[in-house]
Amino acid sequence: MFRSKLERELAEMHKLESRLRSEILASLESRRSTTTDEAEDPEGSSLAFEGAQTTSMLRHTTMHANEMIAAIGRIEDGAFGTCASCGGPIAPGRLEARPSAELCIVCAAKRPTSD
Repeated sequence: MFRSKLERELAEMHKLESRLRSEILASLESRRSTTTDEAEDPEGSSLAFEGAQTTSMLRHTTMHANEMIAAIGRIEDGAFGTCASCGGPIAPGRLEARPSAELCIVCAAKRPTSD
């Protein structure tokens, strides 16, 4: 059940990664083909901001895909559903909501957030 859900989500993440990479590449190509520099182009800062947003989305999408790959590995290893920190069980409701979870809710609450 969880494996198929993870595999479906992973396939979607790979599609999104591909689309975001294409958008970044198209944006770079578009900037190279223009002769106006950002100082003279009122859209320059907007394009740079959009590029930064797309790059950030790609980074988060890749991170999420890697979490799913790790969860599939835990299924294969027999460690899925066991907290990587305390060794206790991860609640089924937590796994249903976030099948890539590697920590129980108590250990996850103790971990500082990166964002």
